[in-house]
Amino acid sequence: MPSILRLLAIGDCNSSGKTLDANVPEELVKRLEADGIRCSLQNLGAAMNSSREGRTKAKAHSAPADILLLSFGLVDAWVTSIPMFYISYYPDNKLKRRTRKILKSLKKRLRHPRLTRWIPTGAVVGKKSFKRI
Repeated sequence: MPSILRLLAIGDCNSSGKTLDANVPEELVKRLEADGIRCSLQNLGAAMNSSREGRTKAKAHSAPADILLLSFGLVDAWVTSIPMFYISYYPDNKLKRRTRKILKSLKKRLRHPRLTRWIPTGAVVGKKSFKRI
């Protein structure tokens, strides 16, 4: 076992703790350290993120880790039209904010009963995609 156990957390608000007083990764680190295991935590969780976004962040920003904490979140399970196109609920720049508004408007129109036969519908991150992440 390494001298410091390195943990990487990817997920939604359960990982980031934005909507909670505590979050799962930090609670795990507290318990491990209480048992004498030294830990470091890199938490890439963000409210309303999908695991797909977390994977992208991890590829771009993460240091090596001994343990990956991957949280399948609420956004992953959302059923929507054209599920492969999703823009996070909390856009972090003006372009992303505008694009999200356009995409939401388009998806709302695509829910028309006549169109649902031809427009793909499914979870934002399906089971197969989640397993690949």
